[in-house]
Amino acid sequence: MIGSLEWVKQWIGEDLINKIDKQRRKCGEVQRDRQLGTLEMMWLFLGIAAHSGINSLYEIFDQMLEEVGPKAKVTVPAFCERRKLFSL
Repeated sequence: MIGSLEWVKQWIGEDLINKIDKQRRKCGEVQRDRQLGTLEMMWLFLGIAAHSGINSLYEIFDQMLEEVGPKAKVTVPAFCERRKLFSL
């Protein structure tokens, strides 16, 4: 969905990403094309934490998605909906 986030996977650790992804699937979360995957969620979580001084999720998303290229299409409501299911 989002541009190349391979560096995020390497930085966080592929094993940890895979464990989280496996747990999400075990809990019934199946990724479809329009849903945020584990790596994309981690990227956005990191972005929100790093930009916590900004009060608007819309501004944070604009900034985060600008960094990964114009192909990224993630809305705040979609993120919030997926975040509810991300119990980890």
